[in-house]
Amino acid sequence: MFNKIIILTIAMLLTACSSSTKISQAIKANHLKPTTYSNIVITNNNTEAPEHFADAVKSYLKQELKNNAIYKKAGGSNVTISINGYRMRSGFSRAMFGMFAGKDGVDSEVVVTDAQGDVIGKSTISSYNIMAIGDMQDIARMHAEEIAKFLRNDKQKKS
Repeated sequence: MFNKIIILTIAMLLTACSSSTKISQAIKANHLKPTTYSNIVITNNNTEAPEHFADAVKSYLKQELKNNAIYKKAGGSNVTISINGYRMRSGFSRAMFGMFAGKDGVDSEVVVTDAQGDVIGKSTISSYNIMAIGDMQDIARMHAEEIAKFLRNDKQKKS
């Protein structure tokens, strides 16, 4: 019985941080070599999202792209991210009510353009944290990882 409770608890924690991706236009591969990125611009269209959150998403995304060897200082495709939705529970709500306080999350639109300014990929990405685990930095990191999956053109299931 105790083992079942532990397994259930671990399963709940693993599913607590969720995300979804709606790709309206997958990234076009013009050549056999993978697309690289050099210019990342984040615009904050949501007044509730602090500027340091947008900076954190950009920083985590840049690191993800570097880790995957698809970021270079110049000559790559341009990435424009528009943060359109943002919700973060207060520390008090998080501590007192946990998942009953609502979910933390961010919604953004990602547009990839080539050097000529032509759109080569577009996606709407939502990342959210249902449980009271984590903070703003965790949501920023999760969101950057989801954007990086889209930019890598991962063929994994996106739900």
